Amino acid sequence: MAHLIDRLLRKPGTGPNTQIDSLDGLRGVAVLFVVFSHLSGYHMDLLPGWSWSGAGKVGVWLFFVLSSFLLTSQFLHRPPAELLSLGLWLHYAQRRFFRVFPLYCVALLVGFLFPATPYLLAFPTRQLLRHLTLQDGRSIFWSIPVEFKYYFLLPLVVAAIVILLSRRLWPVLLTGAGVVALCCGLAPELSRVSLRPYLPIFLLGSLSAFVHWKLRADAIAIGRRIRVVLEFAAAAIFLGILAMTPRAWSILLGAPIPTDYFHKDIALFGLLWSVFLLSYLHGIGWIERALCWPPLRILGVISFSVYIWHMPVIRFVAHRVPIDGPAQAVTVLALTTVFSTCSYLMIEKPFLKIAWFGRPRHVQARCSRSLTRPASATQEKEIAAGANPRLSPTQ
Repeated sequence: MAHLIDRLLRKPGTGPNTQIDSLDGLRGVAVLFVVFSHLSGYHMDLLPGWSWSGAGKVGVWLFFVLSSFLLTSQFLHRPPAELLSLGLWLHYAQRRFFRVFPLYCVALLVGFLFPATPYLLAFPTRQLLRHLTLQDGRSIFWSIPVEFKYYFLLPLVVAAIVILLSRRLWPVLLTGAGVVALCCGLAPELSRVSLRPYLPIFLLGSLSAFVHWKLRADAIAIGRRIRVVLEFAAAAIFLGILAMTPRAWSILLGAPIPTDYFHKDIALFGLLWSVFLLSYLHGIGWIERALCWPPLRILGVISFSVYIWHMPVIRFVAHRVPIDGPAQAVTVLALTTVFSTCSYLMIEKPFLKIAWFGRPRHVQARCSRSLTRPASATQEKEIAAGANPRLSPTQ
């Protein structure tokens, strides 16, 4: 068991210089929002009478914030000349493709090859091609084209922060806030896989990455009292997000509300998750230690497989397992965890080791500082010696 846990937590291309263990746990929290929501849709509530229906989007929005936070963080320390390197962006594109597309393609092909299976989402030829080209997204697959489109936009965001605005705090924040406000004012596109409605979330994640990096790069000291305030602020935000799930909000209002009541408040949840992320990362560590709980971290590491496969497992248990209520939910969670662990080890992890486009030599000679703490004296010596940098867990 210990060996399996070590294999799951030791992800390809990661190292102590850039890994934030608690973000694995936060991904675990995000995928639990999604799974609990869909369990409630099939009347499989862990707590009888407590529905999580409608809360799945909250988890997806957290995924979006985390993705843009991590991806932006890996470029902020680089000088402008490095950002003009073709090899750097080829390496980035390669990792993004192999991080998402292999498992995505497997899931689509399974639905295409076994269209009569009631537990899978069937994909006729035309729909298969539209999904592979990111033009459509049925069921849970809607979020993948949306996130992939931000991958294409990210180089421009990084260039604006590092080159155009020279990584100055207030110009970056004011420009970012203006762009987010502009995006919120525009009428959203009707397409369900459009990036435009969700762009504020990704931009807020990138801005939070910049603020986090700026505090570390400028060695800005944060007193213990402020850290305590930030820790309690993060806890309050998380409890507030829980209170905004449809069931909890119905109790607070004293009247039932639809499950999609908050689904249009995209920027609001993007802001809440971004502030939560910054607050707990710079707090006194209580929440960070909780998120580093190994089972939660493991769930975060395999979260993409959990996201892809949990719906077929839910449908299978609903139709084939003759138990009710909480027992069904526990069965779904256990089967999904086992199946997703195998999926991660057999599909996701091998593709993450592929390196068609290696990192440019002048990039390899630089080792980025830790996202969570300043480099130690030993790390500074490794940087000066040209130690090979490693990417963060989900990059």
